[in-house]
Amino acid sequence: MGCKRNIATLACRCLLIGQMPFFLTTSVNLIGMKQLALALALMPLFVFAQTGKVMDALSLNSKILNGERKFAIYLPPDYETSQRSYPVLYLLHGGGDDQTGWVQFGEVQNITDKAIREGRSTAMIIVMPDANTGRRGYFNDIKGDWRYEDFFFQELMPHIEKTYRTKKEKRYRAISGLSMGGGGTFMYALHRPDLFAAACPLSAAAGPISLEDAKTSIRRNNATATDAAIET
Repeated sequence: MGCKRNIATLACRCLLIGQMPFFLTTSVNLIGMKQLALALALMPLFVFAQTGKVMDALSLNSKILNGERKFAIYLPPDYETSQRSYPVLYLLHGGGDDQTGWVQFGEVQNITDKAIREGRSTAMIIVMPDANTGRRGYFNDIKGDWRYEDFFFQELMPHIEKTYRTKKEKRYRAISGLSMGGGGTFMYALHRPDLFAAACPLSAAAGPISLEDAKTSIRRNNATATDAAIET
């Protein structure tokens, strides 16, 4: 019996990492068909229980920004097998990145999976919107013809809460971001303190510190903006 249990345990472990021990096919009689069938049946449960899921090319149609807007999302390991709702973190990328930045370079799936598995983080949904297409940035344009902040609050957040099982109370919602995303985090938390229980700006690009810096920044997106228009 001890030999059978050891081999069955090894079989389960090998199934979890996608490998079959070379002797298993010739030693099925040692394990028994029942044990092997159980190991095979449980394989999907073990695999899916270990990792979350990331989708980085999702989109929604925006009337405010007049086009498709992409976003990425992380779903926790038990999302597909439970009916519970989850806290949500909005994670904003920095300048030059897009919705894939935290996935490709930030290792959001590996880091979050590990934190949840080790009990250092609760299971959560993470939303990573693109703020690099069309115009770069998380704010409304001074002329009112590019309203990204309005898109975020009026279209993106309602879409997420309608499509995914997020907890909708303020205490279950947080926002964070790096550099340009840190600036967005900082301002969104100030503009809508009713929506976020926590905000974590990381190396936040908080904006120009002089009028000349402001003019330079505004002209990046509005080459025809005059000094008079900017100063008013």
